[in-house]
Amino acid sequence: MSLLIDSTVVNLFPASPTNHVVHIEKFPTLSFTVQEVNLPGITAPTVKINNPRGVFHHAPTKMFFDALTVKFLVDETLAGYKEVYDWMTGVTGNNEDVTAGEYYAQLKQQRATPIASTATVVQSSIGLTIVNANKVPIIRVLFFNAQPVALSEIAFSTTIDAQTAMTATCTFEYDSFHFVNLRP
Repeated sequence: MSLLIDSTVVNLFPASPTNHVVHIEKFPTLSFTVQEVNLPGITAPTVKINNPRGVFHHAPTKMFFDALTVKFLVDETLAGYKEVYDWMTGVTGNNEDVTAGEYYAQLKQQRATPIASTATVVQSSIGLTIVNANKVPIIRVLFFNAQPVALSEIAFSTTIDAQTAMTATCTFEYDSFHFVNLRP
């Protein structure tokens, strides 16, 4: 077996942890000032088959994705926090305006219509765009059918320096993610 070596040299710069932008399709006009976001881990466990001679490991048949966690700045009107809160209460039925029947009707409609903008939309696409040092988009990671599953507390305290930025963290579950190359 021989290894072919491509003689083309590509100069790649290390990814910067500060060069990213997050977009949530559900909130096209709301700008979250993201402090931190993770590119989730993936596991693909092998299929184990017991045999008298031992355990055989076969190729994985399914991938499992870790949660997407987004830490964002909280503005003085709590706009981003309230948007996620309204999304979660609309989905869970903790909003007195939504019945279980309406929830399932909205879920069915959302799957038929890719973009909707009500507080009760169950899932939305999320895009994590990686930009280079010149702030030019290079690659986008698209998370499909994402929905919030956790929203952190916000700490109001008189013992914290007034210049300290307040943040909240939202955790999303999603079906899968894919990479989209944005360079020509």
